[in-house]
Amino acid sequence: MATHRKCFLTLVVGSNGTGKTTFLENNIIKGKSLIVTPDEIEYPNVRLIKNDSNLSKNIYEMSNTDIAKVIYEENLEKILRNFSNGTLVLDDCKTYLTSQTPATMRELYIRRRQRMVDVYFVAHSLRQIPPSAFDFANKLVYFKTMENLKNRKDLIDPFIFQRIEKTKAELDKSPDPHIYKILVLLK
Repeated sequence: MATHRKCFLTLVVGSNGTGKTTFLENNIIKGKSLIVTPDEIEYPNVRLIKNDSNLSKNIYEMSNTDIAKVIYEENLEKILRNFSNGTLVLDDCKTYLTSQTPATMRELYIRRRQRMVDVYFVAHSLRQIPPSAFDFANKLVYFKTMENLKNRKDLIDPFIFQRIEKTKAELDKSPDPHIYKILVLLK
């Protein structure tokens, strides 16, 4: 019987300059990884897959050690259908996740296990994460933010919200601008 690893959905949240990209580059983006980003400037040392008629083929043919990025241009469904067995980083996810159909989001949340994909939603605040993501997220990597958490209180499980609120208070007290905490949301 084949054993399967658990594929995680992780939320990475923090204000500009707190270290989200550095954290991902140093800890997450290893082996087969695809970064979806709205901005070509991010991840300058990562190979760009052109968003052309060969996009699906180029994603499908990525090797187990390949690290690449693609600029988001209404292509999330194509990416989800063709990427498997690796890490998918959705950088600045508010740019494109809010416009996705419920079917696409459901596939992203649920089919990640069948496709053997770890998914990382990267955002500047919890408000930029689709509320439905909190029902499926395993972890929150929380950096310092300037946000008012009360805007999310009614959308996040009360127990998880209390833990996030406590963590934000701890982070706010630290003089370190790059401090973060990892919260386990679902096991």
